[in-house]
Amino acid sequence: FILVIFATGAVNSTARVEESKERMWPACRAGDLAAVKQLLADGVDVNGSTEYGATALSYAADKGHVEVVRFLLEKGANPNTQDTFYKASPSTWATMNEHWEVAVLLVEHGAEGAEDVLAKVAGAGNTGLVKRLIKTGKLDTSSLTRALITVGKEHVEVATLLLEAGAKATTAIGTGLLDEYVGKYELQPGFVLTVRREDDQLMVQTTGQPEFQVYAESETTFFFTVVEAKLTFKRNEQGKVDQVVLNQGGRAMPGRRLSEQPKTPVDLAAVEKFAGRYETEDGDVFIVAIEDQQLVIGPEGNRLTPLAASGENSFHPVANPSLKITFTVEDGNVTGYIVDRGDTKLVRKRVDAPAVAAIVPTKRYQPTKPMNWPSFRGPHGSGVADGQRAPTKWNAETGENIKWKTVIPGLALSSPVVWGDRLFVTTADSGDSNAEFRAGAYGDVGAAKDDSPQEWKVLCLNAKSGKILWGKTAHRGKPRSERHTKATQANCTAAVDGQHVVVNFGSEGLYCYDFEGELLWKKDLGILNAGWFFDPSYQWGFGSSPVIHDDLVIVQCDVNRTAFIAAYQIDSGSEVWRTTRDELPSWGTPTIVKSAKRVQVVTNSSKHIYGYNPRTGEELWRLSGNSEVTVGTPVFGHDLMFFTGGYSPIQPIYAVKVDAVGDITLGDGEETNEHVAWSKRRGGTYMPTPIVYEDYLYTCANNGILTCYEAKTGKKIYRARIADGKAGSYTASPIASDGKLYFSSEDSGIFVVQAGPKYELLSENPMGEIVMATP
Repeated sequence: FILVIFATGAVNSTARVEESKERMWPACRAGDLAAVKQLLADGVDVNGSTEYGATALSYAADKGHVEVVRFLLEKGANPNTQDTFYKASPSTWATMNEHWEVAVLLVEHGAEGAEDVLAKVAGAGNTGLVKRLIKTGKLDTSSLTRALITVGKEHVEVATLLLEAGAKATTAIGTGLLDEYVGKYELQPGFVLTVRREDDQLMVQTTGQPEFQVYAESETTFFFTVVEAKLTFKRNEQGKVDQVVLNQGGRAMPGRRLSEQPKTPVDLAAVEKFAGRYETEDGDVFIVAIEDQQLVIGPEGNRLTPLAASGENSFHPVANPSLKITFTVEDGNVTGYIVDRGDTKLVRKRVDAPAVAAIVPTKRYQPTKPMNWPSFRGPHGSGVADGQRAPTKWNAETGENIKWKTVIPGLALSSPVVWGDRLFVTTADSGDSNAEFRAGAYGDVGAAKDDSPQEWKVLCLNAKSGKILWGKTAHRGKPRSERHTKATQANCTAAVDGQHVVVNFGSEGLYCYDFEGELLWKKDLGILNAGWFFDPSYQWGFGSSPVIHDDLVIVQCDVNRTAFIAAYQIDSGSEVWRTTRDELPSWGTPTIVKSAKRVQVVTNSSKHIYGYNPRTGEELWRLSGNSEVTVGTPVFGHDLMFFTGGYSPIQPIYAVKVDAVGDITLGDGEETNEHVAWSKRRGGTYMPTPIVYEDYLYTCANNGILTCYEAKTGKKIYRARIADGKAGSYTASPIASDGKLYFSSEDSGIFVVQAGPKYELLSENPMGEIVMATP
């Protein structure tokens, strides 16, 4: 007997299902119900997921396609599935984008979070959706009461529905009693809850969080509407309010009042020996100091907490007597201190402050001839320009120390570049002065509402006077790809070499001009949709700038599915080489690294960090293990190349040796190997590129937290918040000149910091407008 099995059909069937699965996501995003029905009929699993665990229901809910969501739920889609990256459910996406009909539909089919959805739709005054939510029977008295508070006076019918369903009216509290609660309460060292009164309501804010209004459940207990949390105020034996308890997520956090705590004077002669810098095993620095006749302690760069003595060498925070701090003394010298939390003990070693201060560099920065700044962050992306006599103090609002100012039309995040007395900028001008743009710290993923026709321009200015010498329009038309609300259609910085001006406008093409503005050549690089890895339908705008190496123009084009890096002849635009990359979108610029051993072009990206031969595009080495979204450009110094990623949860810093070869990925638990000098799994920054200056590597987080590392070893030297956190967000990258570091905040000007192992703010320079581009 012979058994013949014809298997080709089965293989093709499996392949077809996989191919259909890939078509499911865009069909759900587009709301194409007919296509979704056909794909499920073809055998696609209704709960099948992407590599990040997102399902068809997630995408349909995110876009608000009610009928597609309804059909998927009827076919068994799980309303409580969570993706593996953001841990978000379909209801999360629907609520975040205010698709209330979809959110209610999900709750009716078993989705969790009914109370949050109710609070939102009640506030919007949607009677029909409120009725449907109440009908589900999933709402308790607390949830109904939270929703009632959000209802405006004009929505009487919604309020009546909620009261009839069991909501309780909030307690009216007199302003005199509310005033007794006003003040600051320390929940834990450095974490303060601030309470203030606004009319007849209490406003509450915790360190690093937005302010919320709270509502009275009783005379002593208040609750939030935006989060599941309650505040309870307590009185001492004398009847004064001196404590608050924050209950959130099943955890109670007590805090004692700071605003009325009496100061505890100290014997300065007895405690001055404790003042100094102390370091944890991870390199974090804590400060012990004497302020206003009181011993204080806290992380460097943050507010310091008052201490009260409990013994000769023992202290406790005034607001937290249960925490014990004991200084260790050997041969009369303070060597460190121990923090006793009851269940754990933390040891911090003394850092000899005088010795640290003594190693501040005393080098004099001799003036040199004016240097060129040919591409993003100057020569080789270093951001360093010594000997240029850069100013330390100016004020763009008043005109102090300002030589000239020139208006540039349109929107652009590209930086200026300079060659000789010529300065070049790019811009995209729609002629619409109200084109959507939003700076600041926020996590929205949506694109800007800006599809109007644009003019992509290159401008040449006289660097000494600001006069526009010439301007050329590279392209006119509607954008071929969208941009984020915090981006523009001209994000890429130009590159110049004294003869050529190369500009990359992403989907609108790569252009090369001569120094007089004559177009030499242009290249269509295709549609460069750099966007959200989780959902490619969200486009954020292309941002990688070109670099010039000898006679080559090198561009890094990381987009979904078609990523590549390529080199073009600078005289003709002909393609010399192109290397495809299995990559997610990224926004960093390539860096040319020249060492004694070789020249290479290195790139920072999500799946891998790479080094290439700049003449051939041959891959020299790769390193895996980076953030899903990478923005920072590589920098190098001390024969090391530095790469950062700051998109949670992976936020690494890598210091790679310039002679790396092959796959140099670290193994589990490894921080170094033959080719990686040092690394950190946490500490990498998101938007601003780091800078290597003299002996140190500096990183600046989006929120202005500045960290200084010893470049060769990775030892943390200090961490501080620039200007004590008074500035907002940071997008631009730092630059350095003559022993000074320049940090540009988005809306609070440019801060100048002393370079070296000790944080010192030298000046604050108002700009009078939003600054997103690197100086």
